[in-house]
Amino acid sequence: MLNLYFIKNTSNLWTSNHDILLSHVSKQRHDRIKRYYFEEDKILSLYAAFTTRLAISKILKCPMDDLIFDKTKEHKPFLNPNCHPLASTIDFNFSHTKGAVLLGVSTESTLGVDLERKRNAPFEIMKNAFHINEREYVLEAWNEDEKNKRFFEIWTRKEAYTKYLGTGIISKLKAIDTKSPDLDKLLYTWCIDDYVCSVCTD
Repeated sequence: MLNLYFIKNTSNLWTSNHDILLSHVSKQRHDRIKRYYFEEDKILSLYAAFTTRLAISKILKCPMDDLIFDKTKEHKPFLNPNCHPLASTIDFNFSHTKGAVLLGVSTESTLGVDLERKRNAPFEIMKNAFHINEREYVLEAWNEDEKNKRFFEIWTRKEAYTKYLGTGIISKLKAIDTKSPDLDKLLYTWCIDDYVCSVCTD
């Protein structure tokens, strides 16, 4: 089972309701949220953490506060297997960008997700970050809007794939061809309004 959650139009003003949600996240996440300078970023991080707890607690049928999270040495979060008998069956991943959060929770396979808001793309980074097949895909677009969309398709696919691997964005990005048949079968990309979303999973 794979569940996807998308939250859009998040607030940029912290209220007492956010304090209530904050009481349900771990101290580590609490401290991380508070370190953000802008309230909008605090809220995005809070929604990602709270929605993760809520979604997993519903799947495992346990209280949210019973869940314990850890991180791998590569900083990928995971559910501590000691907090629930079925904790090891859960994999999850989230991403947030301006105004939106994307969360994936799976009980069957490893996954990575990424989310980006479409804007004027930094095409200059393609020579150092995109495989030649990916660059051709972007540059063959029939207009500027499609070119921007394709850029963020490739970028979110790379992010989702490296998060699926558990490595995060790594240095040899040019060697990763997300348009290759082997990787394409693991990746699903779609658009929601101004956002491009990608999921990588078995």
